[in-house]
Amino acid sequence: MFFTKLSLLLLFYRIFSPDRLTKYLVIFGILFVFILYTTFLLLTFLLCQSSLVPSCAAEWTLFVLITSGLNILNDIYLLMIPLAAIARLQMPPRRKLGVSAIFFTGLL
Repeated sequence: MFFTKLSLLLLFYRIFSPDRLTKYLVIFGILFVFILYTTFLLLTFLLCQSSLVPSCAAEWTLFVLITSGLNILNDIYLLMIPLAAIARLQMPPRRKLGVSAIFFTGLL
């Protein structure tokens, strides 16, 4: 998942680099994804190391729920980056809608 999101962010950086706001949004996204998945990786190895810990299942369930929620928020953020840049383009609204629809195919 990390490399998939990183590749999308780098693609957005390359496409929308002249737009200063989008550039900063992409850089923030790259930093957020890196910190998020590094933390997930460390917690996965550190959480429940010993199977003798009785509260391990509850901690793991909470970890999975938090991880899922943050991944959903991150996916929504990835969808919003190009839409913000497309909204500022100088083109007719119908064409903007068509270009936005291409990016919204990521919801499928």
